[in-house]
Amino acid sequence: MDDAGHRYGPTDDEHIGPALLELDKVLGQLFRGVEATGLPVNTFIVSDHGMIDVAPDKLINIDPLEQDSLYLIANNGALAHLYLKDGADKDTVFRFLKSKEDHFQVYKIEDFPFYHCSQDNPRLGDLILLPEYGYYLRDSRRIALAQEGKFRQGGEHGFNPEFPEMHAIFYANGPAIKKGLTIPSFRNVHVYPLICRILGLPAPDDIDGRIEVLEEILAE
Repeated sequence: MDDAGHRYGPTDDEHIGPALLELDKVLGQLFRGVEATGLPVNTFIVSDHGMIDVAPDKLINIDPLEQDSLYLIANNGALAHLYLKDGADKDTVFRFLKSKEDHFQVYKIEDFPFYHCSQDNPRLGDLILLPEYGYYLRDSRRIALAQEGKFRQGGEHGFNPEFPEMHAIFYANGPAIKKGLTIPSFRNVHVYPLICRILGLPAPDDIDGRIEVLEEILAE
């Protein structure tokens, strides 16, 4: 599914449909195999992210932002980290990037909205570029290939996790799970303590997940 989404975008039914059918076939084989064991197995279907369509006309050229003497850019498209070189002044670089803002925002790391993520990772940049919804950071070569039709710009992820399209899936079934229940979205860190509870294992205290979030789906 991830490959099809990147190649064609998540709303391309012509290509996403067959990928879904293939996934359904594989899951069917899994469930039939589980049922054949006669064991009381609980199954979970999850994903690590969603997907957003990115059109070729919403690619942001990151090349004009490069200042090799001042900083290095680590760009993954939905986010770019900037690492200042020795002697570079953060405020000066920030003002330069602010003057170039076009469908993206620049943040000093101390002002970045972390969306529940770790704020003390040593790999975090000194500044971060964050594209607007539906936009993606690319270099000029990839943009030219996309506009010429030589590179298909499909779906992408890694954006603001508050976007509904970034939300992952969660399906649970088995003797420990209530039937026919639909629940609100939740952070996927809470899946781990749920599985610990089902397996009768203690969940560590030093984790972000909490059993209280998903406890309601457990059968009595």
